[in-house]
Amino acid sequence: MNDRVAYDVADDRRRERVVKVLAGDGARVQYSLFTVDLLAADLQLLQAQLEDSIDPEEDRIHIVPTCKDCRRSSRAMGRGIPLADTYFRREQTWVL
Repeated sequence: MNDRVAYDVADDRRRERVVKVLAGDGARVQYSLFTVDLLAADLQLLQAQLEDSIDPEEDRIHIVPTCKDCRRSSRAMGRGIPLADTYFRREQTWVL
């Protein structure tokens, strides 16, 4: 399953933990957005790790599933780092 994980974490230390957790399982798309491709059980484990990394009173994480058709129609514009072809078609590998 392919999901997008966006975060807004107020504290630098907590934010670094979130990034470390996400970097282990996904690819950074933008500063606070990762894409992960995990089985349902692994996604539940990732969610638990993220929940342990944040303060729910101050921070927010969104996990958004994307279907194959959505990924195929995804568009990216502007400067950025190229992403792996497994996440976007080659002509769409640049992000804002």
